Amino acid sequence: MISIIICSTKQDIDTIIKENISNTIGVPYELIIINNSNNSYSIFSAYNEGIRRSQFPILCFIHEDIIFRSSNWGKLIYKSFETYKSLGMIGVIGATAIFEMSWGWWSAPKVGNIIQSDKKTRIKLTYNICNDETPILKDAVICDGLFLAFPKNIFKTISFDDNTYVGFHGYDMDISMQVLASGYKIAIIDNILIEHYSWGNIGEEYIDACYKFYNKWKNVLPISCVNEKTQEILQENYLKDIFRLCSKKKFLNSRLWHFNERLYHIYYFIKNNINKLMFQ
Repeated sequence: MISIIICSTKQDIDTIIKENISNTIGVPYELIIINNSNNSYSIFSAYNEGIRRSQFPILCFIHEDIIFRSSNWGKLIYKSFETYKSLGMIGVIGATAIFEMSWGWWSAPKVGNIIQSDKKTRIKLTYNICNDETPILKDAVICDGLFLAFPKNIFKTISFDDNTYVGFHGYDMDISMQVLASGYKIAIIDNILIEHYSWGNIGEEYIDACYKFYNKWKNVLPISCVNEKTQEILQENYLKDIFRLCSKKKFLNSRLWHFNERLYHIYYFIKNNINKLMFQ
């Protein structure tokens, strides 16, 4: 019923994650591990290879550093796609808008929720029993790549763009735009809880992916699932944040960003792109 595709930095994923998936999914599934221990794949090419190997009508792309804290999540994903034929992608956390200048799904107000844990935190196998039979879905236009679910037939017209991008960043933003451009909708499912054991890496490769994303999609950005007036207000506030922070020279050496997740990402974006932002 569901093909789970994971690009792994090792030859195989940890047993604890395999057991967690088996104990929580609640439907028949296959596990497709793309062995990227020798770094022969980008995330784009790895996921495209996973699609080619898959046998089931629903595809889930997940990171190897997550644990499902809800049971029967596979049933909720399956029912979502069966009930809403216009639905092209489901995530567990994302946002309601993508702005003209964006450095990630968190640039706009978020939808959904995850448990974000430190890498050193010990993974526990306990999880909550989920008796929900009806998916709780919220509109979004972009999803974080830690969990992405699709009906397989959508990949007849879209794919992970391994021509434009390299490496391991930007795939979630780009595939979200492809889904929308194909006429499908995107949703965040609120009654699947995932714990994530990584904060990600906002470095030069990530910034390059953001600029490639902008250049590819600039003619259709901004885009949102809120009304036009709300979108204008959101983007205006977003741009004010950027330029307010750019105008504060002390900010680049400040440690305030340690205490605020949003400032954390803004800090690295501006620090790596101050010349581009000011002179482009």
